[in-house]
Amino acid sequence: ELSNNFTYKLGEATKVLEIPSRNNYKFDGWYTTEDYQGQPVEKILVGSMENITLYAKWTELAVDSITLDTTNVKKDYKGGEALSTDGLKITAHWNDGSESTVESGFECDAEVINWNDEGKVTVTVTYQGKTASYEVNVTKNENSISDLTIQGWTYGDKANEPSATASFGNISYVYSDIEDGEYSATVPTIAGTYYVKAVVEESQNYVGATSEPVSFTIAKKALTLTTENKTVSISSVNELVWEFTSEDFVNGDSLTEEVLADLVVEYYQGEQKVDSLVAGQSYVVKFSGLEMSNYNITI
Repeated sequence: ELSNNFTYKLGEATKVLEIPSRNNYKFDGWYTTEDYQGQPVEKILVGSMENITLYAKWTELAVDSITLDTTNVKKDYKGGEALSTDGLKITAHWNDGSESTVESGFECDAEVINWNDEGKVTVTVTYQGKTASYEVNVTKNENSISDLTIQGWTYGDKANEPSATASFGNISYVYSDIEDGEYSATVPTIAGTYYVKAVVEESQNYVGATSEPVSFTIAKKALTLTTENKTVSISSVNELVWEFTSEDFVNGDSLTEEVLADLVVEYYQGEQKVDSLVAGQSYVVKFSGLEMSNYNITI
């Protein structure tokens, strides 16, 4: 029903009733009964004197089909790009033979256009239960990695994380001790020079990418060894036994017999190096020869 109130004054000319409109309905006339019996009323005649209540009769329209005009709609996409319906024209064809342009209330089965092996995606449009489709092209996004950087660190310290920028995807990092060698995700821990690459794995919507390697260094840790006294007075050469301690070791490291085997001990009196020790004499002792791969040793 639809109210269409108006006032008709006695003596006025015949009044033709307006034809109302209602979305998705066809107007079948004005009636004087709620069950729409009799003939529809089209006008109020001259001389009519009583109040009249009129009832609008409607027939709900149904869509038989829809058609699409895709002339101006976007048809070329990169993988993962959002679907755009700008420029898409949808025409609804109704069961009474009429047509109308659809501007809202329709749905598309894809919000995002994802790449596939065929390089084409069918987009299906639905309106009032009726569907029509059109095809779009899709290609993978080219990918690149830039700005790879990493700061070296000192043996025993926490490893610094590299950083880089990729056009698409999540970056992972791989390491090697040889620039053109094999790379793995294992972060190096031993002092030395290394190389890192940034990597993005290929996905459905973009190609993979690998950066050029960037070098960095894990520096040796400073290690100070101490012994009781570097100036010794001896009564017997057999008394000379050296024990070293340090608070600088990390990761459970220690002086091994293998390292100590390379210890060089030199004895001086003044500026003069002494090759043969004499019991009862005092000497200044100088140590050298100790090397460890992860430490710069000072005694």
